[in-house]
Amino acid sequence: MKFILHIGTHKTGTTTIQKFLRANENELKSEGLYYPNFDLIGKNKRYAHHEIAHALADKSKNLSQKQAKEFIKSVSEVDCKAAIISAEPFYRHEVNCSSDPWKRKERYIQRVSKAFPEDTEIVVVFREQYEFAKSLFQENVKVNRYSKGFSDFLNDFTIYFDYYKNYKLWSKYFNKVKIMSFSDLASNKMLEKNFIRGLGCNSLSGLINIDRENESLNDDLIEFKRIINGLPFSINRLRILTANLLEKDPPDFLSADKHQWISNDDIDAFKEKYAYSNELMISECKLSPVFFKTSDISYDLFNSLNDEKLSSLIRYYL
Repeated sequence: MKFILHIGTHKTGTTTIQKFLRANENELKSEGLYYPNFDLIGKNKRYAHHEIAHALADKSKNLSQKQAKEFIKSVSEVDCKAAIISAEPFYRHEVNCSSDPWKRKERYIQRVSKAFPEDTEIVVVFREQYEFAKSLFQENVKVNRYSKGFSDFLNDFTIYFDYYKNYKLWSKYFNKVKIMSFSDLASNKMLEKNFIRGLGCNSLSGLINIDRENESLNDDLIEFKRIINGLPFSINRLRILTANLLEKDPPDFLSADKHQWISNDDIDAFKEKYAYSNELMISECKLSPVFFKTSDISYDLFNSLNDEKLSSLIRYYL
């Protein structure tokens, strides 16, 4: 049994890929690709394997490290060519062992490597850093309690954006790290099927299509949620607000325009920060020279919500 460990990154269609794999698990298994579920160890079924990633970081409320390793062992005993484990928290987790975030991350990757078989293949999907940062910022505001601005976010999460350094850490503990391009996967609106093809599974007839998952909110609503995140609401109240933002139709007075969270000069500075790292990855991993190609489209700078619009959103959603 060969293990394929899909570690993300976040905001590269992971939820869609995972739910596609779960919806088609029987068909894929007949083709030699096994997408295991937690009923193997008597636990509730899940669409993905986040609890394994959490458990190996000692951050799961539902699974211990021992149970995570028991699950991996049970998977290895199933008669199939390959098993895929998919969870984007593998990319972000750390072990609290140092003040240096890279040392904390390395300790976690080392722990993951000891839990999986030696020949496990790592699969990671990267997207251009600025697009990734925008999408990740919006996600953290939407589902968490992040209340800082985008510039602060770029500094707080800088470890996520140095793809080459992350690649080198995973390569230090796993012999094979496969890199995929998000833009290539999503190019013809067949992201999940392109992902499966990238794993070497070409028999796609009869597979169930699913709707896109985890779509982004309107920019006005992201700014609204960011402001509310900084107020003394309970976690439960914020969860209700997030549900309302996702389920209720946006009010007509919202702008449908896309915006930039920082200036063009700041965007260029952010991209330049990782340009050399990207060049190293392109060279060492023999990637296409346009792997990290950025869009030339420029949007107006977001100028925050005015008082009238903010008051209206509070009445509408709270």
